[in-house]
Parts: sequence; C-alpha cells; structure tokens
Amino acid sequence: MEFHFFKWKKEGNDTLPKKTEELLQELSTVADMKEYLSGNAEEFITKDFFTYLEEYTAARGYDKSEVARLSGLDRFYVYEIYRGRKVPASDKIVCLALALELTLEETQHLLMTASRPVLYAKKKRDSILIFAINNKKTVVETNALLYEAGEALLLD
Repeated sequence: MEFHFFKWKKEGNDTLPKKTEELLQELSTVADMKEYLSGNAEEFITKDFFTYLEEYTAARGYDKSEVARLSGLDRFYVYEIYRGRKVPASDKIVCLALALELTLEETQHLLMTASRPVLYAKKKRDSILIFAINNKKTVVETNALLYEAGEALLLD
C-alpha cells in the first residue's frame, strides 16, 4: 500500500479522493444535505493531526527520534507532539514535513488538520517553503533559502 493524497490507496483501487473544488461545486447545487453527506462520507477528514503525523511517519519508516533530529526541533517537544500534548505552530509543522520529506499536498493536509493556515504561493516566504518542500530540501537548506531572501527563518 502507498499513502496517496490523504487516504490509504489499496492496490487495484484507482478511486482518488475528490478535490475540494469538486466538493464545493456539489455543495453549490445540492438539494439534499443528508444525501450529500452520505454520498461523500469517504471524502471528509476524519482523523486528527496527531494520527496523520503518526501515519506519515510510519509510512516513511522513520522513528520519532530521527524525525526530531532531522526537523531541528527539540526531541522532548517532538515527543510531546506525537503524544498529542502539543499542537505545533505552522513553522514547526513545516519542519516536521521537511524532515519526513512529505509532498506539498501532505504538508498542506497536516497544516489543515492542525487548524493552521496552508502555504500560499502568493506570499514570498510561503513560496520559498513550497519550493523547499517540492525539492526535498532539509530544514538547514530551507533556512538558507529564507535567509538569502531576507525572510524569517523556520527555527528562530
């Protein structure tokens, strides 16, 4: 099995989750909300940030101490995150995403499930973060890009 979008995609099942735009289109024309909800039950986010973080970590074969080391975050703080005791700020989620080499879509998903704003390409700093994620940069490499552009570093 591979982790695809936000759901586990089983071999032989080519059904992909609907895009947000598709759901919005359906919502603009739906006549029966119960029918919409039951027809799209598989599309809704049902797990929390901590569960997704655990799944992404397991799917990549990392352990928590390795994620802490690669993210540049304090090891005890990372353990608190995995225990569900701390919900990290956006920049710390980006550090975790870079450590886990998540895709942009997976990173945006983690940000959303933590009730944090997603990265927005029209913001200079966010564009740099998107570039770093897409190009599998490390936290150190990402901070160098941010520094060169005169933007705030991830781990100030």
